[in-house]
Amino acid sequence: MQQVHQEEEEEVVEQQEPKPLTKAKRNKLQAIDLISLVHSVQLDDDEDEIYDSCPVVAEKITRFLKMDGVNKKIFLEHAIDQKDGYVQLKAFVDGSNQAECANKTYGKAYIFFERLRLLEGREKSEERLRNEALYPYGISTNKPDAQIVSHNLLHKGADRCEGSDEMDEEDSDSDSETDLRCYDHFA
Repeated sequence: MQQVHQEEEEEVVEQQEPKPLTKAKRNKLQAIDLISLVHSVQLDDDEDEIYDSCPVVAEKITRFLKMDGVNKKIFLEHAIDQKDGYVQLKAFVDGSNQAECANKTYGKAYIFFERLRLLEGREKSEERLRNEALYPYGISTNKPDAQIVSHNLLHKGADRCEGSDEMDEEDSDSDSETDLRCYDHFA
């Protein structure tokens, strides 16, 4: 009787041994580990400045989502800490040109991919360097009202495109305080 009880205990112990991870589960855990490593990378003080356009960031998201173990849920929860952002993510990735610049996904994803670039030791792209030169204060995340944007505003003074809040007297006839940095460039 005691021997039967001992065999049952051994059987219970055998059942408690962890099963080997499936390839999908292993890939998921590796993706989460990579994302954690990316978040450990420190950025400079200007981390809120964005130098990639919405289409560039959307393309980076699309490529990242194709990696083994990465899905939208993992990307939202772990990469950009936006647990309830499925609708915003879809709108951003499906958007065309710079129209989604006010979407929360834009800034958070840009920062994530900038950290990933630094972690991988990759150089800045030519487009990124060009954007830094054209927009030293970063690309705007303010979506201008299409009714307000006019030829007159888009072509007046470089200080407007560089993010200055100051308006000269020639600009004072406009009712717009809209930040127009580079919107026309990516539209």
